[in-house]
Amino acid sequence: MSEKFDAYSRLDRFEKKRKNTKWLSILIGLGVIVCIFLFVYLVFLNNDDNEQEDTTVNDDQSTDEIQSADGESEETEQNTVDDTEQDDTSSGDIEQEPTESIEENNDDELESIETDDDLVIEAYTGNWAPVPTSQEEPHVITWEQSSVDWQEMLEAGELATGIAPDAMSYLWVSGDGPQSVIATFSNSDQTEHYRVYISWIENQGWKPTKVEVLEENDQMEKMVSPEEGSEDGNADEESNE
Repeated sequence: MSEKFDAYSRLDRFEKKRKNTKWLSILIGLGVIVCIFLFVYLVFLNNDDNEQEDTTVNDDQSTDEIQSADGESEETEQNTVDDTEQDDTSSGDIEQEPTESIEENNDDELESIETDDDLVIEAYTGNWAPVPTSQEEPHVITWEQSSVDWQEMLEAGELATGIAPDAMSYLWVSGDGPQSVIATFSNSDQTEHYRVYISWIENQGWKPTKVEVLEENDQMEKMVSPEEGSEDGNADEESNE
């Protein structure tokens, strides 16, 4: 009886040990599987992080490249604007040169000349430009005071003296050759007196060539006196060929 009990006891311990060994093997296997899955998961997770980081870096580089391209575009556009402004400035300078040249010819390039006339205070010439004309060739001097030719003569006198035609007092115009005249007049206050030599330039117009500043208007005696003439106190304008 005792031997039989011992046999059952050993068998029972063996079965328990075998079951324990089986469960231990199962647990070990599960642990290995879990470790494999964990390892795989960590590997994939690390790869995803690296890919995301690379993507971020590439996106940043793309953004920098776009910004750089935009910067170059803006710089190119700015350079184009600057070049246009420089071109405009250059064009403006070119357009202003003729005006400055005319001003210099009319105002700055005056040259005093000597004279033996005791009536002349001073005499000068200038590089005046002809008064633009609407007349056609062949030109013929017209003494009618309402004519275009007469008005352009007076404009030439204004160019040389600064006295406007409507402010010329005791005006006397006389011939000085086939295409030249002499205009003698005073200002409206009769404090300045001028003798202006004017010549016709073919296809260009009347041009003043010399100015003499007089002590007095020596042609005044040829005029009608203010009391007998016009109501504004100026003598009637007359001409003499």
